Amino acid sequence: MKDWPKRSSKASQNNHHANKTGIGIPTLALLGRNPILRRWQKLIMDPILKFTLGTIVVFATSYFSAMLATKRAYKEKWWEHKQKAYSDVIEALYDLLDVSTSKFDELVTGQDLNEKETEELERKRVKAYLFLSKSIDLGEFFISQKSVGILQEMRKKHGNLRNEADSAFEYLDSEIGHYKNYIDQFCRCAKKDLKI
Repeated sequence: MKDWPKRSSKASQNNHHANKTGIGIPTLALLGRNPILRRWQKLIMDPILKFTLGTIVVFATSYFSAMLATKRAYKEKWWEHKQKAYSDVIEALYDLLDVSTSKFDELVTGQDLNEKETEELERKRVKAYLFLSKSIDLGEFFISQKSVGILQEMRKKHGNLRNEADSAFEYLDSEIGHYKNYIDQFCRCAKKDLKI
C-alpha cells in the first residue's frame, strides 16, 4: 500500500468548511470582488439597512419625545395645583385681614354694622380660619414646609394678641398688623416656591 501524504490541518478545515457551505474559504474571499454581489448589496442590502436604522431612530425619537412631553405635562399640572393652593391660602389670609379691618373701621367711626353685615363677616372669618387650619394640617402636600411653618407661627402668635392688648382698639390694630406681616411673608415664600 502506498502511503498518501497527510493533509495539513488547515487544508482539512478548508475542506470541512467547503463541505458545509458548498464553497471554500478562498471562494468567500472572492465574493467581495464579485460585481454582481456588489450590485446586489447596493440595490437590496443598503436600502434595507438604511430603512431599518431609520425606523429604529424614528421609534427611539418618538419614544423619548413622548416621555419628555408626558413629564412636562405632569410638572405643569402639578405647578397649577401648587399655584391654586397658594392662591387659596392667600385669599383666606386676606379674608381674615378684611374682617379685622372692617371691625377696626366700625370701632373707629362709631358706626355699627347691621346684623347682616356682622353675620357675613363672622361667616367669612370662620370659613377662612377653617380653611387655614386644613391648609396647616394637609398643606405640605401642595405647599412648602416653610409656608406651612409661617401659617403655624401666625396661628400660634395670634392667640397671644388678645392677652397682650389693653383695649379692643389696640387688639384690632395689632391684629391687622399681624395679618399684613404674615401675608407678606407667605407671599414671598409662595413666589420663591413657584419660581415667579
